[in-house]
Amino acid sequence: MLVTCKIDLTTMIERKAQQAFSEIDNEIIMLHIEKAEYFNLDIIASCIWKFIDSPKTFKEILTMLVDTYEVTFSKCKKDTEEFLITLYQEDLITFNNA
Repeated sequence: MLVTCKIDLTTMIERKAQQAFSEIDNEIIMLHIEKAEYFNLDIIASCIWKFIDSPKTFKEILTMLVDTYEVTFSKCKKDTEEFLITLYQEDLITFNNA
């Protein structure tokens, strides 16, 4: 199911409740219980997942990543937006455009 959505810097990103996941060697393994699908997140994606343990704005996520990793803001914004949209389409997170 392809869902279109818009993210801006003020969009609040939040994990869906009751997501089963575990951390192994700094990477997150998630199980989407309703779909019986699992997801393996790399180190940077896992960093984002851990960071959104409480609702965060897209800008807060980008700031954390740029401060942590050697990446330009524009590259980080593009890649992170794509990743978050994928999580949204998989029904693992929610967006709230206030």
